[in-house]
Amino acid sequence: MYCKELIIPKVTPVKFANYKNKHQIEREKRLKYLIDKLTFDKVIEVVNKYFGINEEQILSKSRKRDLVEARQFTQYYLHKVLNYTCVKVGKITGNRDHATVLHACDATKDLMRYESYNKIAGPALEELNDYFNIDEKM
Repeated sequence: MYCKELIIPKVTPVKFANYKNKHQIEREKRLKYLIDKLTFDKVIEVVNKYFGINEEQILSKSRKRDLVEARQFTQYYLHKVLNYTCVKVGKITGNRDHATVLHACDATKDLMRYESYNKIAGPALEELNDYFNIDEKM
């Protein structure tokens, strides 16, 4: 049998909804990093204002009580309020272990029972919550 016409089905291109090229992925990574950096910088700025501790001291290995409390407050806020993972918080606060971040959250929660700590941490929490538009009280 001989066919005079060859019928070719019409093929429509399929677009992949979830497909992203490498440039889009890189752009998203840079944007995410920038947002994380700006967020961390704002938290550090408020910690510096109320606790008197700068970024270099937060990232240091020092175990002085005032530095530790400021570092723990920073870790608590990033993890519990802004919902960063423990691993990510540990990484951006001086390459600390996730267990250290969990301990910092527990320690900060315990310290918040004391009025003397709340005189410092309370206004810091309020300012950060206002900045990030968070309504809940800790």
